[in-house]
Amino acid sequence: MHMAIQKICDNDILAFLSSRITHADSTIKKDYNLVKNAFARAVRNEVIKSNPLNEERFARPKGEKGTKKVRALTSNEQRKFKQIASDPNNKKLYTWAWFLSLATCMRIRRNICFR
Repeated sequence: MHMAIQKICDNDILAFLSSRITHADSTIKKDYNLVKNAFARAVRNEVIKSNPLNEERFARPKGEKGTKKVRALTSNEQRKFKQIASDPNNKKLYTWAWFLSLATCMRIRRNICFR
């Protein structure tokens, strides 16, 4: 929903923040900072008097998903992966993206965007 920033009230902010909790913490952080920066810009441009997200009651919420433990493949796991993925009988989609990920330390989603 689009709304003039001057017309946003406390309930709108609380509704927005509570709608974020089903997302991952990283997504919440990005969304929260985006909105907070929009309010900060509005303050600098004298559109509004103060940034409501600077108030403690509008603190960034924590996501329900929590955080996942991420680890890198060991050298042995990488070697096994390369053997399986290099097999000419392997018809798996995005094998090229996995190789690119191993070589560049990029995440798969970023690799697929380059295609």
